[in-house]
Amino acid sequence: MMRAIDFDDPVYKKQMMKESRMHGTFNTMQIMDRTGHSSITWDPDKAVEVGVARDSFDKLIKEGYRAFRVEGHDNQGERIKTFDPKAGKIMMVPHLVGG
Repeated sequence: MMRAIDFDDPVYKKQMMKESRMHGTFNTMQIMDRTGHSSITWDPDKAVEVGVARDSFDKLIKEGYRAFRVEGHDNQGERIKTFDPKAGKIMMVPHLVGG
């Protein structure tokens, strides 16, 4: 069974705000997995950093992850299929299989 990310969850919002302060103006890709999550950050003005983030995004998409651009005060997620280096925050969610 697939669980949706609850972008309205206060705990989720608090964590995202904390990480936003930690990363400053850098853009962030949150990668969810069994162990929790990891992050990749990049400066959209630095081609090398954008390239590394794009390669990671493409690899995860090929592995079955789904990508969501997260924006706005309400942290609404919009599914994306191609990397957007200007996206402030991207959530990578693995395909979940029920058992």
